[in-house]
Amino acid sequence: MPFKLFKSLTDFVIEQFMIFRRALAILAIVIIISLITQGWSDGTFKDLWRDIQPQNQTYTELSFNNVSSLPTAIPSNKEIEFSFTIHNVEGKSVNYPYVIINQIDGINDVLKKGSVYLTDNGSISVSEFISLTNLNKQKVFVSLPNQKESIYFILNGSNS
Repeated sequence: MPFKLFKSLTDFVIEQFMIFRRALAILAIVIIISLITQGWSDGTFKDLWRDIQPQNQTYTELSFNNVSSLPTAIPSNKEIEFSFTIHNVEGKSVNYPYVIINQIDGINDVLKKGSVYLTDNGSISVSEFISLTNLNKQKVFVSLPNQKESIYFILNGSNS
C-alpha cells in the first residue's frame, strides 16, 4: 500500500512533526560531528582544552606555628615570643624579607625586620621575641612585603 491513510488531520500533523523532528535531530548530529572534526583538526578545540586545564600555580604560604599558643594578653614585662613558617611554592628559589609590625589604634610601628632565603618547596620556621612599647590593645603583624602577604594576632591590652 503506497499511501498511508490517516484517521484524522491531527494524526497526519503528528506524523509529519515526528518525521521533521527525527530529520532535525539527524541534521544536528551531523553538524556537531562536522564542527568537532573541523575544530579538532585546525587546533581550535586543542587550544581550548589546553586553556581550561589547571595551570601550575605559584604561591607562598605564611602561617603562625601553634596558633592555640599565640599570646592573647600583654605580659607585665611587655615581651612576647611567637613563631611563624614561610613555605616557598613559587617554583624557584626566593629571598623573603619579612617585617614584624605592631599596630595600635591604626598606627604601625616596625618592631623588627629580617630575611630568609628558601629554595623551591623549602620552608622555614622563624621564632621571634619582641618587646612591646605599651599595654594598650594591639595587633602584631608578620608581613612579607614582596608577596603582599601578612598575618596577625591580637593582644588584648590592660586598657581593653
